Amino acid sequence: TCEQRFEEPALRQLRERRAIEETKREVAKKLYGRNLLLVLENVRSDEQIPLFRFHDKQSLIVTTTAPDLKNVDWKVQLEPFCSQEAVNLFLKQAGLPRWHPIGRTRELAAVLASEDYCNHSPLLIRTIARWCRLKAVTVGPKQALLEVLREIHS
Repeated sequence: TCEQRFEEPALRQLRERRAIEETKREVAKKLYGRNLLLVLENVRSDEQIPLFRFHDKQSLIVTTTAPDLKNVDWKVQLEPFCSQEAVNLFLKQAGLPRWHPIGRTRELAAVLASEDYCNHSPLLIRTIARWCRLKAVTVGPKQALLEVLREIHS
C-alpha cells in the first residue's frame, strides 16, 4: 500500500541512524583518552562532521571545496589536479606504468572528473587507485575500476 512505501524508507533511515550512532559510541569508547588527529577528505557539508567527532582530545582536519564549513579545527582547501595530473597520480598509485592504456579510457576520465568520485582531488584519486590496485591482481586494471565503481554505488 501507499502507507507502506512511505513507512519503509522512514524505518530504514531510523535503523541506519541508530546503527550509525551505536557505531560512533563504540568507536568513541575505543578511542577514549587517546589524542587523535583525524583527516576527512572531500567533506561537503557541516552535517558530515559530527559523525566523526568522538571526544575532546581529538583534532579534525578536513579537505573540502565548501568554503563555509563550521566546527572543524583546520580546513585545507586543496586545488584539484588538472586532468593529466589526475591520470598520472592514478596510474602511479595503481602500480601501472604511465603509458598504460587505462590512462586513456573514458571510464577513468569520468571517474577522476566526477564530483561523485574524485573531482580531481589528489587524496580521493589515491584512495580509489589503491583500491583498484588490490582488485587488479585478480581481475585486471579495467575490470578492477569497474568493480570499485559498482561497490561505491552499492
